[in-house]
Amino acid sequence: MVAVVQQAWILGVSTSAVDDLIDRKAIRPEAEPVTTNRYIALIHKDPESDYGVSFPDFPGCVTANADLDEARGMAEEALAFHIEGMTEDGA
Repeated sequence: MVAVVQQAWILGVSTSAVDDLIDRKAIRPEAEPVTTNRYIALIHKDPESDYGVSFPDFPGCVTANADLDEARGMAEEALAFHIEGMTEDGA
């Protein structure tokens, strides 16, 4: 069975990872300070499953919960943690 994407939304994540990248000169700051990046999050729901959330730009960054609002909140945390790990690994 193939999961159907029920929703897609733009998730704004404010992380210290962006500041770390600026400090390492991996990215150049714009005229205004960068505090929030936006990423697409996809919500998946099969008939007898929890809501799953994945990020096309971050393979392997996924989360799930029976409650949609909880799944969204967990997605923010999962993405921030994923980006932090990538930064620590030098990605």
